[in-house]
Amino acid sequence: MLKKEPISKPLSDLIEIMQFTENVSTKIHGILDMDEIFRIVIDEFRKSKKYTCHILLLTDDGKSLKVADTTVSPLKIKAAERLVGIKLKNFTIQLDDSKFFKQVVREGKTIQANVNDVMREMSPQTMVSPIIQLFYFENAMSIVTPLELHGRIIGTFTMTSTTLADYFIPSVSNLTRHITSALELAEENSSRLKTERLLARERDLLQALMDNIPDAIYFKDKNSRFIRINTGQAKKLGIISPEEAVGKTDFDFLTPEHAEDASNDELQVLKKNQPLIDKVEKSERMNGQFRWVSTTKVPIKDQKGQTTGLVGISRDITERKMMKDELKRYSENLEELVRQKTEKLKEAERLAAIGETAAMVGHDLANPLQVISNQLYLGKRMLEQFPEECKKVAIERGVLQMFESVAGQIYYMNKIINDLRDFAMPIKYEPAAIDAETLLTQTLSTIIVPENVRSSIEIDEKLASTKFMVDPNILKRVLINLLTNAVQAMPNGGKLTAKAGLEDGSITLSVKDTGVGIPKENLDKIFEPLFTTKAKGAGLGLAVCKRLIEAHEGSISVESEVGKGTVFTMHVPYRRATSG
Repeated sequence: MLKKEPISKPLSDLIEIMQFTENVSTKIHGILDMDEIFRIVIDEFRKSKKYTCHILLLTDDGKSLKVADTTVSPLKIKAAERLVGIKLKNFTIQLDDSKFFKQVVREGKTIQANVNDVMREMSPQTMVSPIIQLFYFENAMSIVTPLELHGRIIGTFTMTSTTLADYFIPSVSNLTRHITSALELAEENSSRLKTERLLARERDLLQALMDNIPDAIYFKDKNSRFIRINTGQAKKLGIISPEEAVGKTDFDFLTPEHAEDASNDELQVLKKNQPLIDKVEKSERMNGQFRWVSTTKVPIKDQKGQTTGLVGISRDITERKMMKDELKRYSENLEELVRQKTEKLKEAERLAAIGETAAMVGHDLANPLQVISNQLYLGKRMLEQFPEECKKVAIERGVLQMFESVAGQIYYMNKIINDLRDFAMPIKYEPAAIDAETLLTQTLSTIIVPENVRSSIEIDEKLASTKFMVDPNILKRVLINLLTNAVQAMPNGGKLTAKAGLEDGSITLSVKDTGVGIPKENLDKIFEPLFTTKAKGAGLGLAVCKRLIEAHEGSISVESEVGKGTVFTMHVPYRRATSG
């Protein structure tokens, strides 16, 4: 019987830091305020009495870092401020003068360094020695990792302890990703609240329009029953409250002749989906009163294009009947305004609901996935601690293959979460200067290309060594998706080509493969959300690509022939980067 081996100290330290970072991640889960997220992180580090941390954020110009929060005690901060003569809130780290922080922010690297070396970069050069003496940690190491928001680096997160080692980097990086997720959710919540306030204001403006405009405005269902009217229409019908008309028809208020005429007009509007514009008619109520009015009635359609009712606007032209042309223009503009406001409100509410749901689902799934990933990593580390005889048996039994299989499934589920977020969340276009060779080379280097697939990059001489203004992150995300699909389309090997050119004032980027091709009947569907021909897949990848390119003011198209291959081509506006 094999003797149970005790857990080594490095492994014990690793378990401890994993538990600590998971605890911090749990504490910030669901917090919807950025300042509160930072406060909780700092408090948990202070309570640990074993780890310290610093959160630094980029300044608006992106050239330096400022301390947003730190576990350093207020007394030491005041002592440091007296030493250097600068308040902490006014102190900045210039990235061009930095070694470590420049790599983290500009190159996205996670680095490990002696804490005193890190403190040297966080202190004015003339006061390095006193500051190090004040904040000295004996034998302590720091891990500095990028802090991101929606794929953009916004600062750094530094963790310090005497027990840190390079194999702790995944845990620190995972904590940073949890902080990023929490910050993104908080920002999205802030955006949602802003959207809700804007929607409320739009509703108030629409209500003010309904209540104060002298014209009669009314909405009816497919059976010509009133579902909403304004005060002008209520006055015309001879009732006090607009709510009195809900569920009733013109036959409840007008003479039978006039009601029948109005009913026939509306039947034609609903049946033919044709608006009735500026019809001059004599409106007579049951009490014998009448007015000349100009009436416009327009069908209302839902998102599927189905007619659900109509909106009508009637203006009293008894004293101004001869001004028909001017009144017609006003009515048309007003009905268009009502239609646009209604569509805008519906679309904004739909996107807000989808965005919030997608963000919550993605965030809630990311946490258990991260736990599984941590446990998988821990299992690998524990396997390494086994005696050679046990390790050999485990390998022969396929344990490592099982680990790799689980890791692959985690990667696949993370991709679904990321696609869902990309499809639902607002897209921020952030242009930067880049050349075609750098864009394609960096992107292709992130893709695992099998040995039986030959890959190449082709750059039009018009673009050679020329930098242009695009959003590199958006284009890289699209290219990664297309390149991955191309590799998957060539299970038996083939040729993969990424090209960049200049055509009619647009940058053309294409990904070509010699794979299985796409059937003709599927070409018109591949960019639709949730459409997929793969055994596994959510069908969001190409829909996300199309949405990202359109956010870039561009377009994407596909050509394919079964058995010969496929080429995806993107066109984005060409804006030459200015020098200097």
